Amino acid sequence: VSPERLADVKTMLEATGVQLEPRFQDRAYYTPVADRIVMPLTSQFDSEADYWSTLLHEMVHSTGHRKRLDREGISAPHKKGDDAYALEELIAETGSAFLCAQLGIYGEVQHDSYIDGWLRVLKADKKALFRACSKAREAAEYLLAPLNICSAA
Repeated sequence: VSPERLADVKTMLEATGVQLEPRFQDRAYYTPVADRIVMPLTSQFDSEADYWSTLLHEMVHSTGHRKRLDREGISAPHKKGDDAYALEELIAETGSAFLCAQLGIYGEVQHDSYIDGWLRVLKADKKALFRACSKAREAAEYLLAPLNICSAA
């Protein structure tokens, strides 16, 4: 990952106002109540690109906060594994894929734990994929705005 691209991700994160909290632990997550992304230490990832692609995934989640794009999967109460959660994970994974492609970051994808939820949502709602892609693009463009990059996809 080039130093320029790392600087771009840092610029994007700073523009959101989201706090980044590194911790020695095995999972990354965004917490809307604190408006904070908690990330394992860079050294805990298999590669630098894996760290940055995971951070981008969490940054896409952060765009769902009420004061940003106000997505149901983040701004409304839900339980892990329910349909709103599954759709939000699809948005975050798709949005981070858009961002990684735009920024030239090629990390490991970690979506195997979400596939069952995605399939359930996609089977129940034939338009869910289109909605998720639309929301993912909106999130990616929101995050890319400080870089003056035209489009996420």
